[in-house]
This record gives sequence, C-alpha cells and structure tokens, in this order.
Amino acid sequence: MKKHLLIIGAGPGVALGVAHRFGHEGFAVSLVARRAGSLDERAGQLRVAGIDAATYLADVADFAQLAQVIQTVIAERGPVTLLHYNPSVYREATGLTLEPEQFMQDMRTDAGGLLAAVQAVVPAMQAAGGGAVLVTGGGAALYPSGDLLSLSVGKAAVRTMAECLRQTLEPMNIRVATVTIVGGVGSNDHFSPEQIARAFWDLHQQPRDNWTFETIYR
Repeated sequence: MKKHLLIIGAGPGVALGVAHRFGHEGFAVSLVARRAGSLDERAGQLRVAGIDAATYLADVADFAQLAQVIQTVIAERGPVTLLHYNPSVYREATGLTLEPEQFMQDMRTDAGGLLAAVQAVVPAMQAAGGGAVLVTGGGAALYPSGDLLSLSVGKAAVRTMAECLRQTLEPMNIRVATVTIVGGVGSNDHFSPEQIARAFWDLHQQPRDNWTFETIYR
C-alpha cells in the first residue's frame, strides 16, 4: 500500500514544502484547503514534479465538513499514513481590540480542526497498523505577543493539544510530533519552506525507540 500524506491547510509555504519533500520520498499527497484555484495550482506544481497529488475543498473551522471530506479522501485514496496539520490565523489584534466571537472562531482553525482531523483519520490509520500526525507549530507558543493574541493563544493551544494527543495515540502506534518554527517562514534561506520541510522529514524519520515530541526550528 502506498504511503499517503494528508495535509490540512495546504498553503504555499510550509505545507507545499512538506508536500514536495514527502512526495519525493514516495508519498501520495492529498491537499485540503478552502480555495479551489490556489489549491489546484499547488497540486499542479506537485504533479509536474512527478508527485501523485489530489485536492479536496474544506473549511477547517467547519468540523462536520472537514470530517466528511477526510472520509472521502480515505475512501478514494486509502488510509492516511501521515496527517500534517498546518492551519493558523494571523490577526493583528490585542486583548482590547479582538472581539471574543472572532477569537473563538480563530481557535476553531488554530486548534479545533486538529481534533476533528485526528478523530477522522485515526480509525483507518490504526487499522492499517499505525501512522503519524505532524503539526506546524509556531514561536508565538513560546514567545507570545500582545499584538497577536489569536496567533499566540492558538499556537499554544495546538501545541498542548498535540501533546495530549501524543499521550493518547502513541500506545496505538500513532506518532504525534510538532515542529515549532521560531522565525518568519520565507524570511531567509534557513526559514525557506524547503529547509523547514527537511526538519519535518528528520522528525518523521526518528526510530520508535527515540521519538521526540518537538523540534524547535530557529
């Protein structure tokens, strides 16, 4: 059975870098995002590179829709070997300017979607013998900013959720880990999507008796 990477939040940065890296390592790649045009463009880039890529539309903050789309992915493409959760909301707002309802909506994307995605992929993943969940973390989880309330709380929340999921899933032979990126993606060569994707690959390649939860990429 071919290895299958499912990327939730398939943007043009880290997610595309991960898709290329794992695709070149023999993974079929399924991309999930909200916008068809940009999603199809990314899949086209992967196919030109010889990678088996397919696209699916879903709003990560709509948990029922996300779960349904993931079930479609599994039915069409097979069990997920590796789930990569990548979404986050960058919103410049402080504790005095951010509307509480907007904050809670942001949390649905930043962290809630990870829970929905994991619950959707795990039954088939476990039946196939195990797999992995990798999460794109951010330095705001470690160094929160008052001007970026949603991002700071969201990255802290998804980091903590990943650790809780790790404790639940690792006994089922499902790896959970995160790359916490302390720096601006694309700001220089070190923070290029290609270099960050290498950190995800190195983390994924760790042997079971030496699994670590977090790589801090700085």
